[in-house]
Amino acid sequence: MIAQILLWTWQAAVCQTHIGMHGSFFIAAIGSDGIMVATDSRVSFFDWRDPKREILGYFDDMQKTVPIGKYVFASNGQGLVGSKLVPSVLSDFFLKVKPLPQLNLLLFVVTKFIKDNTDQRSYQIFASNILIAAGYEDGMPAIYALKPIENRFDSVVQFGCFEADNTVFDQRNSWRLPCKQLGQMAETAILQYAKDKKNKYIGGPIRTIQITPDRTIWLKNAPKSFWKTDKDFLLDYKAGKVKITFTSPQNKERWQKLMALDHPDLFK
Repeated sequence: MIAQILLWTWQAAVCQTHIGMHGSFFIAAIGSDGIMVATDSRVSFFDWRDPKREILGYFDDMQKTVPIGKYVFASNGQGLVGSKLVPSVLSDFFLKVKPLPQLNLLLFVVTKFIKDNTDQRSYQIFASNILIAAGYEDGMPAIYALKPIENRFDSVVQFGCFEADNTVFDQRNSWRLPCKQLGQMAETAILQYAKDKKNKYIGGPIRTIQITPDRTIWLKNAPKSFWKTDKDFLLDYKAGKVKITFTSPQNKERWQKLMALDHPDLFK
């Protein structure tokens, strides 16, 4: 069963095979007044050829929770499908696929859409991660999880919780509590987990969102930026609108050299 504890890492190539993105943590729980989804916002960069996945730098304001229509989609981190950021791919899906499938089928249809519209390597990277979809189905709150590459599927309906790993978050009593309180608990749990595990891949503002039968509401740290592609993100970096924290001057130089291989028009 993956309904109680989900452990995985989001990894995605930036355009080719040189720079990768390494992602983080989420908690999703059904509460007394809706569904709460919390994610951190850090994305870390690494060299795909490095077996140790040393962090070259990180950015602390990446969107990982995507409300589209009456559903919310989330994953354990942020990545790319080809050169497109995952939220952009999902936006394409919801614009092109009409009518939307039922919630219990949504992740399967999303996965097929991505498989049919990208190259095999990009899909395999995407399919190695677990995807989350949450919303209301027949009037009941539900959260579904799918790991496409292993065909692992699970769900919680009416009450329950998914976590990326064991934390201090109180799963047993979450269904008794309102989403705002669950969001505060999830934020504490994620940050405490990162501290206890000395996990540098987890960080940045914790975003929390509430899903009700009628709408979705950002409870804390709603995203301010939306990039369609990795190039859009890099253009903002070059313009000074995005701050990447590098782990050392040497790693900044390594990152720039790798980016020059993927985007020679931006990094000469």
